[in-house]
Amino acid sequence: MTRSPQEAAARANERIRGCFPGLVGMRFLEISRDRVLAELEVREAVKQPWGILHGGAIATLLDTAAGAGAVANLQRGQQSVTVEIKVNFIGPVRAGRVAVEAVPLHRGRSTMIWEGRVRDAQGRIVAAGLSTHMTLPAVPGTV
Repeated sequence: MTRSPQEAAARANERIRGCFPGLVGMRFLEISRDRVLAELEVREAVKQPWGILHGGAIATLLDTAAGAGAVANLQRGQQSVTVEIKVNFIGPVRAGRVAVEAVPLHRGRSTMIWEGRVRDAQGRIVAAGLSTHMTLPAVPGTV
């Protein structure tokens, strides 16, 4: 059964509830093999002491969106893990909402490379990330 990108996002939102991305406040909007959209509301709990959205929250948004895209490309009996991520922080965000769009640059048998861009409510790019995801056999009982 093929799910729509919105149905896949709703299912993923259930999976992250109680996990770190959910605790940060991340919410998926769309997940497909070719693109992932997610967002995060900027609130005091995810800011650093100087009132700016914490880089760790942005990195979590980028990594989790790209990871969801990698998982959407797996075959039955496989799992994916992030093996590298590079994040460039371009501009500060103090309020509002940020959104990430992640797209694949490479989808191989053993690795995938995803690029993500985080934009503020005005559409400005505030961070960009590049991540490598390794495809592994699933550990029994975990997927």
